[in-house]
Amino acid sequence: MVKALFLYGVNCTEKVWDKLLPLLPSWEYETLVYPHEVTQRANCVDDLTRWVASQIKGKEYDVIVGHSLGGLMALELAARHDIPAGTRIVCLDTNLKPAGPFFRNLMTPEHMEMYGETVGTMMAQERVYYTEAMFKSLQEEFDYTPFLMEIKNPVELLLGDRDDADARSHISELDLSEETLNKVRITFVPNSCHMAMIESPKELSEILCEKMGKLANESIMTVQLKPMTREQCHALYRHWTNDASIYMDMGLFHPYVYDEDAVNRYFDAKGMDASRRLFAILLGDKVIGELQLKRIDYDKKECTLSIHMQNLSLIHI
Repeated sequence: MVKALFLYGVNCTEKVWDKLLPLLPSWEYETLVYPHEVTQRANCVDDLTRWVASQIKGKEYDVIVGHSLGGLMALELAARHDIPAGTRIVCLDTNLKPAGPFFRNLMTPEHMEMYGETVGTMMAQERVYYTEAMFKSLQEEFDYTPFLMEIKNPVELLLGDRDDADARSHISELDLSEETLNKVRITFVPNSCHMAMIESPKELSEILCEKMGKLANESIMTVQLKPMTREQCHALYRHWTNDASIYMDMGLFHPYVYDEDAVNRYFDAKGMDASRRLFAILLGDKVIGELQLKRIDYDKKECTLSIHMQNLSLIHI
């Protein structure tokens, strides 16, 4: 399973990923939402990157996918905020320096007709929550290539091909030095411009999966059932969420709080019950639920089946 962080660009919201993410069913992803009170105080990329760093502290990802400004933040996270060197950085139509006219289209004419009004409305609504200083840092004589020189992470630069079969011939318009170009792998997303996740989500998802190689090939079909170990029991309940919807009397509902000793007692009690068998439900190597065979009658070859998933996000598996 690929663990991913998605960071959107300026004037956008997390909704820009809505067409792409369903095409990555085997990925475990997080999409951060930048609070307006944060963007209204951010005068440069670093201001917003520091907020993102505070939200993901202690977390690890196989890949960070950043669109436009999000790509710059992904690079800065790797350069300045202790992102492991093995984390792949994917910059989606991110300009490291002011680019030439070829790379300045928002969407293809066809996609502007399809999505222009929706995207334009989103951008107009979000623009008021960003400072002029931030826009200046992204539009005037900027150079974010030093981030590349500071990191050891593999970096992918995915660019819309602007419906040009010879898009690669326009790489010079990125105004990047040979040293910089040697630090990135450039791939063009077919039939798209700046908003590839909206314009060509299927093609983009295929490219992302190919880039992630073996990790991306694990699918939701790799669900396994294995006898529960103590370690797996703790992994399950460490991130357990009680479902409030099953309580008719909400006075009886209490949010679950992980307790190491309580989990040990639970595991020991189940293990000592000869009429019960406890199994871990695994997605890849991650514990996502438990299955119990209860009240086993060995003579009648009967039992009661009980299944509990870790949280509601897993019920589609």
